[in-house]
Amino acid sequence: MSMNRQTDHVGGMQLSLPYNGDEEEDKQNMDIRPNQGITTVAADIAQVQWEIMKRLGRDYFQHFRPAEILLNSHNNSGSQQRNTSTHAGFHHLPMDYCASPNYMGDLSLPSNRSALIPEEQNCSLWITGLPPNIDHHNLLGAIRGVGKIYATVINPPLGIHSTSAAKVVFFEREQAETLFLQIVSGNFIVMGQRLCRGNVRWNNIKSARYPHSDQSRSIRITGVKQWMNFEFFDHFFRQRFAFELDTVTEVACDMIGCASQDWHFGSLRCQAASAKLAIEREMTGIFLVSWIQDPCQ
Repeated sequence: MSMNRQTDHVGGMQLSLPYNGDEEEDKQNMDIRPNQGITTVAADIAQVQWEIMKRLGRDYFQHFRPAEILLNSHNNSGSQQRNTSTHAGFHHLPMDYCASPNYMGDLSLPSNRSALIPEEQNCSLWITGLPPNIDHHNLLGAIRGVGKIYATVINPPLGIHSTSAAKVVFFEREQAETLFLQIVSGNFIVMGQRLCRGNVRWNNIKSARYPHSDQSRSIRITGVKQWMNFEFFDHFFRQRFAFELDTVTEVACDMIGCASQDWHFGSLRCQAASAKLAIEREMTGIFLVSWIQDPCQ
């Protein structure tokens, strides 16, 4: 069969996408035939892969298929709840997406070493006394009107400690000072719990200001409406880097036939940055991706 090239114009976005192959044969190879008993989530992932593969060719998703762990977990539980905090799939992580199983605490990594800066330039806070079940959504949701978050790491209760702690790194020192003052003055409440002076200090591992003010822990993904599927992107990202989510929301899109999703990650570092890079590197011409405002600003 000769190669056919299909060009779509969707809301001003031009897609020039080749398809080369036998449609029925490729559909069988994608394992999305209707009577296989796979879960709705797995079927959604496979369907989006199939639609994209029809345009790009049969080899496009050779390295990217629904993982057995995903199929099994949904088959066993029957649940389709979105997991907003995950460290799964480290053995799948390409090194150039900067993710590592040790990215939260390995001091041999440059990004985890204390910056050689004066104390008054440190942008990193250490917050203690947090609820034991706190997650990134609850912590970051309590930070409003403060500034852009560079990185957030939550340490759950361990040993004799009955509460959680968190490292929160801002783009700028002034932003970190704003949250510091909110906490010491008793004006910061998270999950119904009011923190106080003893719950915050400047982190011993110092972080310098992050100079790229155009970047963010939040990105907007836009594409053809039927391809904008949360489970597809969640699986796509998990295969490439470890991440925590604050939230994902669908937002209005003025491009005809398209839809947009806002992905608010727990960190810019190795999360939102890796997500944007992955889409730009592997999905050019299929999805548009851009930085958007951090809700913590």
